Amino acid sequence: SMKKIPLFIVGLMALPAISHGQTIQQFLEKSTVTGNIRSYYYNQMFGGDAVENRYAYSLGGMIKVQTAPLYGVSAGVAFYTANDLGANDTSGDQKRLDPLLMGSRTSLNVLGQAYLQYQNPWLKVDVGNLLLNTPWMGPADAFMIPNTYQAVTATLHPLPDLSIIAIREFRYINRIQADYHRQTLLNYNAHYSYLPDNSDGTLAFGIKGQKLGIKAAAWFYRFYD
Repeated sequence: SMKKIPLFIVGLMALPAISHGQTIQQFLEKSTVTGNIRSYYYNQMFGGDAVENRYAYSLGGMIKVQTAPLYGVSAGVAFYTANDLGANDTSGDQKRLDPLLMGSRTSLNVLGQAYLQYQNPWLKVDVGNLLLNTPWMGPADAFMIPNTYQAVTATLHPLPDLSIIAIREFRYINRIQADYHRQTLLNYNAHYSYLPDNSDGTLAFGIKGQKLGIKAAAWFYRFYD
């Protein structure tokens, strides 16, 4: 009987290892990798000779890794790229270059999303480089790379069809910028040129709900100088 004891102990020691291995396998299987490829040609045609016609081409896309949640905590990273492949007029005064796709660069690479997330049935909290989808802090994802924000967000679900959102944004990256800056969508806008170039970000609160097929939302923003 004494000879069976070491075998029994080895068996007990192997059980946690097998369980741990299965947990890692399940974690990897439930993690996701997504992405897209974008090819974009954009031009603006002007009447008369006052302004030259403008054009731009870009090929790029996005790849994103989203981990499975572990005790409610997950992480996500998304890398974006845009490249003109030598097709754009980036020399001289660039009068014929349309900057909406990627500015005046020949290549633009951005780590647009990099965040931690905690989620349970009542609450979701995100911290890091985020995509936001609100009226005055949104992705504006009509071209190659979306706007993203360095922020903390918390979303509370007190009822199944009701969401209460709080956002504290600190820095912002426009879709043609390579790095984050102390800006907001408000002071980046040329219509508000009297605002300082650097700001302390934005505080926002929102409430969204739906009932009987009707959706409603209300937002409050505090843009800091």
